Amino acid sequence: MEDDCQIQVTAIDFQTSDIQLIHESSARVFIEINVTQTKVEISHLDQIAYQLGSDDPKVIATRIIVGINSRQKYSSFFKINSDTISQGIIEAGLIIDALKKITNFNKINKIKNAKNGNSLSKRQGYENLFDTTTLELLKREILVKKGVVLIERYFNIIFSVFQYDKIENKNDIKSSFKYAKFWAGFINLLCLFIDQGLNWTEIKGEFKKIQSNLMKLRQVNSYKDILFDFQDVNIPNSSHAPTKVCKFLNANRDKPSSIKNIDS
Repeated sequence: MEDDCQIQVTAIDFQTSDIQLIHESSARVFIEINVTQTKVEISHLDQIAYQLGSDDPKVIATRIIVGINSRQKYSSFFKINSDTISQGIIEAGLIIDALKKITNFNKINKIKNAKNGNSLSKRQGYENLFDTTTLELLKREILVKKGVVLIERYFNIIFSVFQYDKIENKNDIKSSFKYAKFWAGFINLLCLFIDQGLNWTEIKGEFKKIQSNLMKLRQVNSYKDILFDFQDVNIPNSSHAPTKVCKFLNANRDKPSSIKNIDS
């Protein structure tokens, strides 16, 4: 926090000299503030923290999701309660929790000079998908800016491969795409793609494999309707955690795999 930072504090000046009345009124105000008033949303606090210079991974992830909400194509996608302009379809909380795994400056710093092994794969994954060096990604503004572009491009690929699962109205679709847990699973899969050092062409190829294996799983000859039908017992639904959804998606990169056979 800067030395000249000013913090505004609200005070109440009761227009009376009656001490008893002041005490009673103070108690009522205390109860009103702490019990009946709506709490400040965590996402709003994250945005304030970003403005104050925080580099907390969750704060950075929140900033990226807010940035996505400002994009024309996704302006009605994520629901972030503190974002009064764009109230979307998918609750953002779980997505932010998943995304913060790749917005951690300590983790990025550890791989910035990697030359071999898993660390090199991770560095290559970051640089392939964020389209810049890991050294540049250690700057908050760069990480946020590149992160917004990354998530938008990632979602564009998902929607291009699974176009019949695209949601316009959460209440009118039977696809698992309506669930925040499912999208958090997609973000967990993105984290795995980064760890494996994949590029965008390879990621689209992996989603094509998932599409093909899901068609086999659901015994569909051509993709003309929803694939991720949550009424199908083989497909994730609202009861499945993001980690399990990720394992399901990852398993279907290799072969047709039912959610029933995925360990928690």
